[in-house]
Amino acid sequence: MQTNPNRGFIKLIILIVAILIILGYFGLNFEKIVTLPVVKENLAYGWNLFVTFFNDFVIQPAILAWGKSVEFLVSIWEKILNLF
Repeated sequence: MQTNPNRGFIKLIILIVAILIILGYFGLNFEKIVTLPVVKENLAYGWNLFVTFFNDFVIQPAILAWGKSVEFLVSIWEKILNLF
């Protein structure tokens, strides 16, 4: 049985749209809420936290792993060339 890998993503989009429709039904205007200065500052702070986390805990280990793998492949390649 084969499953669709995008299934969770589509559900998430449908859920977000449904939440926005429900908020609209109760008279909440999402655009007005998001454009408030306090909300903008909080969103900017959250985005900066995300970027810092991504750079420190995702990018840096990936760069380190890439460098180590390149060193390993170069050493293997040099050993292969020394055989001939």
